[in-house]
Amino acid sequence: MDRAQIAMILDGGADLRLHDGRTVHVRPVRPADTDAVQVFVRGLSETTRRLRFFAPIRELTPSMLKRLIEVDGRLDRVLVAVARDERGERIVALAQYAADADGRCDLALVTADDWQGLGLGRMLMEMLLETARNVGFARAGGDVLRGNEAMLGVARDAGFAIMHSPHDATMFRIVLDLDDRFAGPGISAGPYQSARALPAPRPATIG
Repeated sequence: MDRAQIAMILDGGADLRLHDGRTVHVRPVRPADTDAVQVFVRGLSETTRRLRFFAPIRELTPSMLKRLIEVDGRLDRVLVAVARDERGERIVALAQYAADADGRCDLALVTADDWQGLGLGRMLMEMLLETARNVGFARAGGDVLRGNEAMLGVARDAGFAIMHSPHDATMFRIVLDLDDRFAGPGISAGPYQSARALPAPRPATIG
């Protein structure tokens, strides 16, 4: 995926074709997506929700939902992938990054169960990382539950280092140094520390 295509997605959205030929429309989240995001989370399987949120939630709390919708589009970015079919439109994936307290970038993404294995997660990860580089983040990271082989595969393909989490023996921590030639003003490039910025009941996770 080239930068022009990513810029188009960030500006207003663009269609992406997946491995099976289906198309999704990827764009930044909007305030009007509030209900659709909640429907998306409710529609995830129990396993997928646990991998994403580290807890058996059934839906997002009002504060979690607010933090997903009300983002600044720079230091906090949320993308949605929208599918269109005979039933109308629905969100089938959600990807985000957020600055932690030290100005580094923590990532999370989740794909609907019936849209997994089509390359959508890898495409969204690529967009998050390229956007984070352009903003000026020096490092990106996230937490992944042990056994979440699909997301660990996405992380490996993107070049992340995978290590034991310092917080929980059930998790891996993934870390990637971003290309410093994209560094911009106002973003700390100091030693990496784990973040707590994403809207989850426990540390931010990728799942």
